[in-house]
Amino acid sequence: MPPLDWGCRCTVVQVRKEKYPESNSAEAQELGKTATTRIAPDGSNKLAMFRFNPGKDLKIFPDKHPYFPRGCDRCEKNFNLAYDIPKNELCQTCAIVKAMRVKQQNKIEKEKYRNEMLPLLSERIKKTVDVGEITVKFNASGNKHLYSDTLGRAKGILLKDDLKNLDNAINNAEFIKSATLGKERKDKITKFYYFKDRDKELYYNVAEVEFKRKSGKIKYSRFLYSATRNLKSDE
Repeated sequence: MPPLDWGCRCTVVQVRKEKYPESNSAEAQELGKTATTRIAPDGSNKLAMFRFNPGKDLKIFPDKHPYFPRGCDRCEKNFNLAYDIPKNELCQTCAIVKAMRVKQQNKIEKEKYRNEMLPLLSERIKKTVDVGEITVKFNASGNKHLYSDTLGRAKGILLKDDLKNLDNAINNAEFIKSATLGKERKDKITKFYYFKDRDKELYYNVAEVEFKRKSGKIKYSRFLYSATRNLKSDE
């Protein structure tokens, strides 16, 4: 089957058996071997790589092919995902596929932990703070931010498996202080309440959003927004 050489532009066309005489298989095999034989001075036959049938093997190129970096012939998917190969030897296809696979795995993991947090959306926790008693809730945007904190601000302290139990954590947390924000935010948060975890060196930020009802009465929504290792001086 073509290609049989570098720059080969041969094609194969399927035809009806009754319209054409059947070729001699043994003769065709010998012609193929002749076409794919070119002995180099060192005795090697580099054209032997063309003795390969993509249709039967379900691969575009054979495992040992100069299009692939070293090590691809040992990878079950012809991508060096299972080997630590220097970047200068890592082919572009391999890098793209690896990045896609990591992205997909991260997406699946995020969905798993975010789903585990869904029951929190119905939780209501009463906490005593400097303005009296407030009700702390959970919402989708806050849960999304909290998941990100396990990879950033609270990495190594707030674990992903802890997320589904944050209602217990905030229920037992100690109030530290509150702070009104001096500038307007896009998410409409105007104030934060800060709590210290009872068992970990971890702080929880409860956001406050102020809104006005049609009657003109001011109402507040407070929800757990984020977690961090420590509080900054301006927090």
